[in-house]
Amino acid sequence: MTYYRVDAPTCYSIFGKAETEKSDAAAKHSKISAEIDELGAACTGKSAKLASSLNAIYNRVLTATMTAAEQQITNAAAGGRSAVAAIQRADHEMADRIERDAH
Repeated sequence: MTYYRVDAPTCYSIFGKAETEKSDAAAKHSKISAEIDELGAACTGKSAKLASSLNAIYNRVLTATMTAAEQQITNAAAGGRSAVAAIQRADHEMADRIERDAH
C-alpha cells in the first residue's frame, strides 16, 4: 500500500507565497508596459521607429512570457491546493471507515 504524508499548512503556505510573487511580478510587468508606452509617446521623428521596435520586442517576448508564467503559476497553485485537499479528504474518509469498522 502506498502512503502519502502531506503537511497541508506548509503546502498551502507555499501556494500562497507563489501567488504573492506572481502578483508582484504582474504589477512590475504592468509598470514596465506603462513605462514603454510613456517612452513611445516621448519619441517623435526619427526616434519613433525606435519606440515602435521596442514596443514590438516587448509584446513579442516579455508579454507572451509573462502572461504564460502568470497562468502557469495560477494553474499550479490551484492544482496543488486541489491535490492537498483530495489527500486530506481521503485521510478523513479512511479514518472514519477504520473507526466504524472498529466499532
